[in-house]
This record gives sequence, C-alpha cells and structure tokens, in this order.
Amino acid sequence: MKFHHKQILKLNLNFFSFFFTFFHCLTWAGLGSRNIKLLRKRVWQFVPIGWSDIFLDPCRNFHCKRGKVCQADEQEKLSCVCQDPAACPPTKDHEHVCGTDNKTYDGTCQLFGTKCKLEGTKMGHQLHLDYMGSCKYIPPCTDYEVDQFPLRMRHWLKNVLMQLYERDLDRSGFLSDKQRSKVKKIYQNEKHLMAGDNPVELLLHDFEKNYHMYVYPVHWQFSQLDRHPANRLLSHSELAPLRASLVPMEHCITRFFQECDADGNKHVSLKEWCHCFGIKEGKAIRLRGRWVGRIAPFQSRQRVSQFIHRS
Repeated sequence: MKFHHKQILKLNLNFFSFFFTFFHCLTWAGLGSRNIKLLRKRVWQFVPIGWSDIFLDPCRNFHCKRGKVCQADEQEKLSCVCQDPAACPPTKDHEHVCGTDNKTYDGTCQLFGTKCKLEGTKMGHQLHLDYMGSCKYIPPCTDYEVDQFPLRMRHWLKNVLMQLYERDLDRSGFLSDKQRSKVKKIYQNEKHLMAGDNPVELLLHDFEKNYHMYVYPVHWQFSQLDRHPANRLLSHSELAPLRASLVPMEHCITRFFQECDADGNKHVSLKEWCHCFGIKEGKAIRLRGRWVGRIAPFQSRQRVSQFIHRS
C-alpha cells in the first residue's frame, strides 16, 4: 500500500504526539527522570533530524509574557524567566525601538528583556516602549498642531481602509464581509479625497462636505484597538501599538490621546474617542453587534477653523 506524503506526515505527527504524551504520563506516574531520559534517547534516535527538537521541547505550548521565556528544570517543570537581552536574535536597523528612557534598543526583545531584568525597581517600572525606530528628538506639540491632528488622522484612517480594500480585491482576508461592504461605498465614491500631503484647509473642507465617509474609519480603528479586553474602553496598553508606530511621523499623537481622555480616568471611551475625531451628536453607532449611545459633539472644529483663518 502506498501512502501520500501528507498521510505520512500525519502519521508521523500522531506518532510524535503519542510519545510526547506518553513520556509526560511516565513523569506523572513517578518514574524517575533518569529512566525517562534513557527511554527517550532510545526512542528518539529513530526520529528524523530537526523533528526531535520540535517534539522534545516541553516549552512548545507554554506561553510567557513579553520579556520572559520558558525554561524547564531537570524534572521538566516549566516556568517563565527573564529573557537575556544579549541572547535576542539579531535585528535590522528598521527594527530598532526607542524606550521611554530615551535609549535605542535593537528590538522589542532586547527592550522587554531589559525591563524584565529590572523588575521590582523604579527604573523597570518606568521603562516602556516609547516608539518604533531609533531615538531622536521629538518636538513638543503646539495647540495649533494638536487642533490640526484630527483632520490628518481621520484622512489617514480612511486611506488605510481603502488600501486594505484594494489588497482584499487580489487576496481576501484583510477585511470581513461587513467591513468590505462598508469600505466599498467609500472606495467607489468619486468624491473621496485622494491620499497625499493635503493642506489643512482642504482636509477641513472635505470632512465637512463628505462627513459620512469618515464615520466608519474612526469606529473601525476603535474596534481594532479594543481587544484586550473588548469593553468599549481603550487603555494605555491598547493605545500603545498605534501610538508607538506613529510618534516618529506624528509627534502630536501622544498629546492627542491624553486630551481624548477627557475625564482623566486613564481610559478612552468610545464616546471620548468619537468626540476627539469630530463625530457629530445624534448618531447611534453599531459596533461589534452592539448599539452604543449617542455621541457628544466635537468642540474643536470651530477652533480649527479659527486657526486656519487666523494664519
């Protein structure tokens, strides 16, 4: 009888899974670790090179938080220990990150490994990922710039969704069916403002004229960030990935997120998020199958207009 290569692979996987479970049962049954190791050595000499490393690794399904790695003792008891920063895999220049200590790290592995080593100290408590890329001078954000920021951010979110839609035409999986349907309406609308370095006056005019095109991108970004947990509140850790990736290009994003937290409770609610992006009052939004209350009016649109006419 001839077997297809996929069938052989499946048989091998079943074989390895059986013995992996079998060895653990022996441990639970009280068989000495020395005897188990001898038995393993005899069985695994017949396993192809490379495969044994996968199935003999007791840490393969054991997960540790960032900055820590799995470690097994002689009795194969698993625990999480701090990642040695010097043992992190090599990275390229574009993978460098800047920590809140204003120090450039080779990558997130080195940064979070260092943070773990400093656990329990004030320095370790204060060390976080600041932004992606090597450390550089980030200028302070002025009142005028933070008022302009929602105009650029809304436009950017809309164009991100349209780029995902274009990719989805060639290879599906970037957007769900419901998301694709909503973005399609924006994509096919000939009035939408194209991506580019558009002046503030044009961004403000387009937002007021084509307001409906900006509502869904703003809510889409909130739902993308609201994951751990999905409670219609964005914590600092949930905002961090977006903030860290944008700081080098948009230095006002930190202040923008701080001001979005109007009540100062260290969480940005959906209502506060929409308020920051200029979603009008009186429109109920359905997000992830749940109806959310009415959204508060945006106060700073008038301020932006005043700054534009003043300049």
